[in-house]
Amino acid sequence: AAAGAAFPNPVRSGQNLQWNGSPNANWVAFDLNGKQVASGNENCWTVPASMPAGSYLISRDGQTEQLVIQR
Repeated sequence: AAAGAAFPNPVRSGQNLQWNGSPNANWVAFDLNGKQVASGNENCWTVPASMPAGSYLISRDGQTEQLVIQR
């Protein structure tokens, strides 16, 4: 995984997604239609159990990566 990459990836809904790197970098998650579905400024995100399974994009520290959420 790249420095600062989200892990685990894929992640299950209800699970914690975490990053290395800057501790308080803003992050934003989008669906593949470009709709913002979540954001924050911490080193982890508890993926809501209600989050639909599928592919998302997550941007943090100027880098964007694909995130896969599984049920």
